[in-house]
Amino acid sequence: MLKKKSFYVMTLLIGILLLIGGILAKNAEVRNLAGVLTGVGAGLIGMSGADLWMRWFEAKNPEVMRENE
Repeated sequence: MLKKKSFYVMTLLIGILLLIGGILAKNAEVRNLAGVLTGVGAGLIGMSGADLWMRWFEAKNPEVMRENE
């Protein structure tokens, strides 16, 4: 479980960096790339954040985890 948690923490950090890179890219030449960076960064943040939150919630409420299984 620790390996999976560290994977999602790393993807969360990469998503934040991509989002910041997309926001800071203001040249006309890299406008399309900025949109891609922003979209991929936001997607990674959402995916990683949701998975980390679910892991935290299931750790705090093991009866819900058993019920879902």
